[in-house]
Amino acid sequence: WFWGAFTMTFLLALQSAFFSPAKYGFIKELLGEKKLAIGNAFVQAVTIVAILLGVYCYSVLFEMVVPSNTLEMDVIIGYLPPIGGVLVTLAIIQYVICRSIPTITQTNTSLRFNVKQYITLDYLSNNLSLIRKQSMMWMCIIGLSIFWAVNQVVLAIFGAHLKAVANVTNTVVAQGLMAVGGIGIIIGAMLAGKLSSERINTTLVPVAAVGIGINLLI
Repeated sequence: WFWGAFTMTFLLALQSAFFSPAKYGFIKELLGEKKLAIGNAFVQAVTIVAILLGVYCYSVLFEMVVPSNTLEMDVIIGYLPPIGGVLVTLAIIQYVICRSIPTITQTNTSLRFNVKQYITLDYLSNNLSLIRKQSMMWMCIIGLSIFWAVNQVVLAIFGAHLKAVANVTNTVVAQGLMAVGGIGIIIGAMLAGKLSSERINTTLVPVAAVGIGINLLI
């Protein structure tokens, strides 16, 4: 059932792809442009906390449910359905809560999604042309992309590195150590929000770039 599990993981990521832009779109509607920076910082911090708590709590559940020193994959998978049930239950709760978000602006019913324009990348090229007209926005997107690219590479190899170098196989320890990076993101997001309480503080972009460079050098 590897491909079945892989497909469900893909669908989970697809749900996230729909929720993420909607989530950030609601910030402007609910808080307005003046509080956009602090609202974005708060949502970013809460999102990171949710990711870290989710990863850590499910690691704890995994270690609690699966007997220690169990290496057979088919045996491990046999213990996982209850954990999957918790995930499905939380997803349903998430949907119910999202339904209660208030409608601030009137829905534009004239908008239509054109599949042909999407397939031919017309939507993408139009959006990119709009972004390129605002150089600061373009640089912020590039900076954010580089940050998350580096972040994902480090997270992907950290577990294997920990096992190879320190012989640590406990998932709680591995996820707990990675949570330290998340704490840094939370502090940085809240600090950026505070320093941009009235307007977007663009000087934070090069400061962040220097910070990432120093970390990579170390």
